[in-house]
Amino acid sequence: MFVTKGCNEFAKPLYGQILTALTLIQQLEFDKAEGTLKEIQQKITKFRSGFTVIDVDELYNDGFVLSQLIQLFLDYTSYWRLILNSNFPESWSALQDVQDRLRSIYRNTEEPRMNILRHIENQCGQLEQLYPYKIFFSSGFVEKEAICSICGNPINGFECEHIKGKLYRGVPAYSIIKKAELSEVSMVLNPSDKRCTVQLLNTSEKFNGVGYLANGIKNADLEPLSFGHLNFYKIRKLNQDMSIVGRNVLCPCGSGKKYKKCCLSKAYIETTHVEIVPEKINLERLFHD
Repeated sequence: MFVTKGCNEFAKPLYGQILTALTLIQQLEFDKAEGTLKEIQQKITKFRSGFTVIDVDELYNDGFVLSQLIQLFLDYTSYWRLILNSNFPESWSALQDVQDRLRSIYRNTEEPRMNILRHIENQCGQLEQLYPYKIFFSSGFVEKEAICSICGNPINGFECEHIKGKLYRGVPAYSIIKKAELSEVSMVLNPSDKRCTVQLLNTSEKFNGVGYLANGIKNADLEPLSFGHLNFYKIRKLNQDMSIVGRNVLCPCGSGKKYKKCCLSKAYIETTHVEIVPEKINLERLFHD
């Protein structure tokens, strides 16, 4: 995943610590996992601060990606901590943080990458389906003035040679909006940023699926990295809000019709159930391969 020998040699001794942190996440020891990852992040910061002007751009870029990898695991730790604390709306934002970090790593690396990145990516796609958020709010702005984060020149001007999202000696280029006007607020199905949602309470029944996942982890039926996928299926059951009577009896709704010609079709309702399927993993192999 890293292209320079210098970064590969530096990263190799860290893998044991990272694997320890991932094991702690499995054991729900989030504070210890976070402490270990922050310790690694400090080592990376010191490593990157030692780069000199004669070092190649690729070394700077590898240092950025390595830092992003550790931050990914920190975001992942935060997500599961929020789940177990039943902070479901906040966990949705944390899940988006994990996916943003993955995109940053993918954008600046090439295959082969660690299998654990693909594993976490697949988990995120499945986890999103447990949440009630299907429609999002998206704000549209008209940029009046924007400059480049690298050179400070107008982002679309001829003086700026930088491409948004690309790394330049370990620093990502992005647009700094100096002046903008709000043009619209829309309701959309698949925005680039899914954080702007309808606000729901932690206790909302719409979080039943996420709560079911949290209980499975608390009861040791499932470990965070062992979450595999979801199976959705339909169940037909009696409608508790309906009175069940004989087919030829007058319908209790008061329509004057026989039950079979009135509310019989409402006697049963179809509900969607979800099954959380664990996946047997070898954590060491998932990380090292």
